[in-house]
Parts: sequence; C-alpha cells; structure tokens
Amino acid sequence: MEQLKKECILSFYEELAPLDSKGRIKLVINKQTNQLFVKKQLNIYNLEVFLLLKEHPHKNIPKIKECFEFHNSLIVIEEYISGSTLEAFLTKHSPISSDKIIFYMLQLCDTIAFLHSLPTPVIHRDLTPSNILISSDNQVKVIDFNIARHYQENQSEDTDLLGTAGYAAPEQYGFAQSDIRTDIYALGIILNKMATGEFPNIKLAPSPFTSIVETCIAINADKRFASAEKLKETLLMVKINQPVSPPEKRNPQIHPFICCLSFLFPGFRSKNHFKLIGTFLWYLFLIYYFFSIKNALCIKEAVHYIKILLLLWFLTIFYGNINYFKKYLSILNHKKLSVKLLSSILLGILFFTFGAILGTAIENIFF
Repeated sequence: MEQLKKECILSFYEELAPLDSKGRIKLVINKQTNQLFVKKQLNIYNLEVFLLLKEHPHKNIPKIKECFEFHNSLIVIEEYISGSTLEAFLTKHSPISSDKIIFYMLQLCDTIAFLHSLPTPVIHRDLTPSNILISSDNQVKVIDFNIARHYQENQSEDTDLLGTAGYAAPEQYGFAQSDIRTDIYALGIILNKMATGEFPNIKLAPSPFTSIVETCIAINADKRFASAEKLKETLLMVKINQPVSPPEKRNPQIHPFICCLSFLFPGFRSKNHFKLIGTFLWYLFLIYYFFSIKNALCIKEAVHYIKILLLLWFLTIFYGNINYFKKYLSILNHKKLSVKLLSSILLGILFFTFGAILGTAIENIFF
C-alpha cells in the first residue's frame, strides 16, 4: 500500500528536462497545478535531515514538497528556483564588489545559523559556490543537502569522509567530528572566492576581508568563528566601516615550541583512537630502529642506519602534515582524485629526496 501511495505521488509530476548530466535531477511540472518543481533521486542522503528541512522551511532554502525513500534511493520534490549558481555568477563577474559580497554573505550566515539552530543541528558539510543559487530576485538559496548530517555530541569523528576538495574543513578528512565550525570554514573559502576568484592559498582576500577569511579557515576549529552569528556580526561591522576586532580567543595560544614539535613529530593531534595507536606504533618502530644503530659493526654501517632513519622521518613529516600542506599547495586540493594522488606521491618523493640528500651529506662528512 505504501509503495502504491508513493507511485501515485510521482504520477502527479511530469518530467520536462534533465538538470544534470546523470539524469538524477530533473525539472518536473505538477499536472494538477502546473507549478514547476525539481525532482531529485539521491543515492547518498540522510533521510532525517530532509524530513527536518521539510518540517522547518526557510526562505533561503528551496521548500521541500515531497520526500520519501523509493527503490533504494531518496526521492525529493522541491521548489524550483529560477536563477544561476554562485559558481556560474562568479565565472562571469568575479571578483565582485565588497557591498555585494557582504549582501550575499549575510544571507548565507542567516541560512547557516538557521540550520545550526534546528532542534537537531544540521551541518551542511558541502557548502560550495556550485551548491548556492542566486535567484532571479537576487536572493541566496542553499541547495544540495546530500551529505548534510546531524551533529552528534558524543561522536569523535565523521563516519563518512565526504565533501568537496578545497572547501572541506580538515576535520572532514577524519581528524575529528564535523560540527557547526565545519560550515564556517567553507563560508570563509566562499568569501575568498567572491573577493578574488581564487582559493586563499593562491590569493588571499584583500582588506577588509583578510582577517575574516583567515579566522574562518583556521586549521584549528577552536580558532574559527564560534558560530554563523559571530561571522555575521563581523561582516556587519565591515558594512558600517567599523574596524574588525579579532574574534574572542577560546583557548590560550599554543607555544611556538609545541607547534614546532607537533610539525616535526605529527600524528598526535588526531582524536581518532585507532590513528593514535597507529602513530604510537610507528614511532615505537622508529625508536627501536634508532637504538639498533648501536648494533652496527662499523661507523659506515651506523651512518647507513641514520640515513634510512632520516628518509623515514622526512616521509613522516610530509604525510603526517598533509592537511597543512594542502592549505598552501592548491594541487593537493585538485578536483580529480588521480591528480591529487599523483601530486601527493610526487611531493612525497621530493621529501624523500631531501632526506636522501641530508643522509648523503652526513655520510660524506664521515667518509
């Protein structure tokens, strides 16, 4: 009976045209009202999120008309918005004026603040210019909640590592659970894109947006704006030409020496217990290898041990700090997985080479 009901609902909508290359998003018309809608067939989704959005509509989110599971996927019938994506808009007009940036960002902040204030907070996790519409009446509409999820207070990390490279916060790569500050990170990248047309690691937004972007995209989530409301307050200060104050510090500054140690001996920043165990075992192996040097039969063999140890250490520094390097090396955030993997391997080889050069220099000192 339930299946027949769903088929009956779908029969009210006539498909007009595909809106994506895969044919999973289509423009449809309601045969009874002649009203246009968008029909989506999703394979990756959180049903609870879509039901929550249906029950709690917002002016900057397309209203959901129907939402139900059908043949191992989710069918969503939602309001049709006439307009273009922010991505398409920026392709034609980037960079845009400060006034327009603030106009769009304030709407985004209101929308994200709404999502975060729902009875069960919703984290979008995939805020990008392609997932933001600019309607024909110049209003922002946030779309594509495919990988959105509820915030779970006691969860240490995300179950699914999803998001768009360049916009996904470090915690979305498994270092911690994504929370409301994950969306703040993406808003900072979007702000930079509107101001410069580039990612922050290529070209940072000029004043008065520089410090705002830097705060939004801080690697440490505790150093970002605590909420979309806080970000909005700062943008309003820019709008009325008041000096931007640095955000309230929630944690004391980490001593530079500790930061240096954390960089040279990475792996202990993760809240994932399995990763911490793996890190501990790896360093235990390196320590064991280090103390094995005393078993060398001659100086030449000892130097050879040290050379191999340096090679392993340099590789540890690179791959253990990969998210740090992603902030400054745009190729590591490339959309194509093959390019990201190849660049990661090549840069790993580069660090390996540095270790080899240093090891050879030491070897030449002794011989």
